[in-house]
Amino acid sequence: MREAVSGAFDAEFAHLVDHSRHSAFCLDAYEGGFIGDQELDWLNAFPNAYGLHQVTQHVVEAIESRISFKKSRLIPGVKRRMQILATPVYELQPAAQTTVACIEAGLFTADSVQSLVDLGPDCAYHLMKRVESSLVDLVSADAPEVKEWLSVEMQGESLSLSPSYANRFELALPYEVREDFREVEVFLFKALDAMTTYLVHFHTPSTFMGVYSYDAHGVADAYGEIKDRVATSTFEELVRYLMETPAAELPFESWHWDFENDERDEGCAEHFASLLMEMHQLTSRTHFILSTGEDAKHDIEIQELIDQVQDSINAGSPYNAVLEVIKDAFEVCLTYAKTGDRAIGEREMEGSAEDGVGVFEAILVLVKDQFQMLEEEACNSFDDRANGVGDICLMLPLEAGVLPRQTIPILSKTKQCISLLTRITQAIEGCDHAQ
Repeated sequence: MREAVSGAFDAEFAHLVDHSRHSAFCLDAYEGGFIGDQELDWLNAFPNAYGLHQVTQHVVEAIESRISFKKSRLIPGVKRRMQILATPVYELQPAAQTTVACIEAGLFTADSVQSLVDLGPDCAYHLMKRVESSLVDLVSADAPEVKEWLSVEMQGESLSLSPSYANRFELALPYEVREDFREVEVFLFKALDAMTTYLVHFHTPSTFMGVYSYDAHGVADAYGEIKDRVATSTFEELVRYLMETPAAELPFESWHWDFENDERDEGCAEHFASLLMEMHQLTSRTHFILSTGEDAKHDIEIQELIDQVQDSINAGSPYNAVLEVIKDAFEVCLTYAKTGDRAIGEREMEGSAEDGVGVFEAILVLVKDQFQMLEEEACNSFDDRANGVGDICLMLPLEAGVLPRQTIPILSKTKQCISLLTRITQAIEGCDHAQ
């Protein structure tokens, strides 16, 4: 057995043993009292490399047991050293260029960073922290609704935007169509369309769960094919059409709703019919958008809408508080429409994910306590997509050439958008029908 153990050790670990030095090391340890006769018995049992290795291990353990270090003041200035090690390293020239870009954009003055520049070559980190704080202020100063929803911080050479949750803005519209509120609804949803066109690409009811929906595309696609039938049918007639029409004659993807066979479940047909009915009601209530196509002149159209809203205000509309906010939204969008400065798509930005959920997709404008089947359909799909990508974030570049034409406008527009949506929601909640 001893020969087998020694042979196995020699085959694998013989290179670990230095016979001359390890023997002298163990002898010194024995004479110094670190080990005794009991440890030397290993050499009696294994008078070879294996036995010497075992004695050496005992010596090392004995020395370890007698050595201790005081934790306090072991490394002088440890807190300062840890802070230095944790400090990101920035190149001086790019940091200086980014700082100049912020100064030219009016985020802060040259005088306010002079003391940082005086630090010399070590100023790069401090300049970038000043840039970070100014950009955070740009998007969230005096806007608690933004600060609560959006985390903004520098990560390396980019600014990270990450939403804490899906930001829902629920519009307390009347449950039934009301003639005195109908004009307000038209203005309202055209203003929302203008905002998502020129500020940031958030979700309106039409894009989240309506005819432009990705997350309820099955219903949207089917509704697009049979919307005339849905508009003229009762619920019972629509269920009968879905139950009796051969799959080959249905003008939409029937497999999506388990209609590929002629034997169908009536409960599925009733559920699908309810979704189609809700889609029709949602479209007739909320699908008011700006003109589309190459001939669209949004600056002229928005100015006309502003004039119409002002006429309603002057006429003493009972919903002046809502109309005033809608007018403000149109005026903000008009400034961008005049220069053709549309919202920047997240998918178009370098470094952004091609799939998953974008940061601004996490802004949802919904109709409070209405169209709940459609909302559930869209929310389930949205949650699946969001959970599939983990953290939702947008990385904005800080390079001097890109900062003023991309990062700063996005931050400024984000704040404008969230502030306007908050004011719109609150103004509608103040209406009599919402009480």
